[in-house]
Amino acid sequence: MKEKTHLVRNRCFFSIVIILIYFVCHRIPLNGIDMSAYDNLGLDLGSILTLAVNGSNKRCYVMSLGISPYITASLVVTILYAMRSKEAKARTSPKAMNYWITASTFIVTLVQSIFYALGLKYIDRNIMSILVAIFELMAGASIAQFLLMKDTFNKTGYRHH
Repeated sequence: MKEKTHLVRNRCFFSIVIILIYFVCHRIPLNGIDMSAYDNLGLDLGSILTLAVNGSNKRCYVMSLGISPYITASLVVTILYAMRSKEAKARTSPKAMNYWITASTFIVTLVQSIFYALGLKYIDRNIMSILVAIFELMAGASIAQFLLMKDTFNKTGYRHH
């Protein structure tokens, strides 16, 4: 019983640490972004939903993409896996599925980062500031995915990568 209490306490502590890391990283602004351009945003339905989900409607932070690239890639790979034949499913290992999810997540993160970075308001809009924003957005999404995977491993004991 004492071991189980210790395990639950560690899992709760780990989840709190992950949430803190996420919220701290979510407050780091992207380099070269004109933050004053985001000060007087109107509150339409999209802004209210973004505010509820992300905690900010400015959308110009390192963690702006969150775990959405991972969720999108997981859904796509799972749907493609479900369409395979029974024999092909039997030959596919969980390690192979995780490989394809990770590879797909990288592609989805890159595409989302590019479109996201192109829509931002920069102090000095040039190719270098856009590339830096793309890199920072990809890093933020990678950190979010890493934290998600560590949390999942911590709760299930199953190693995903």
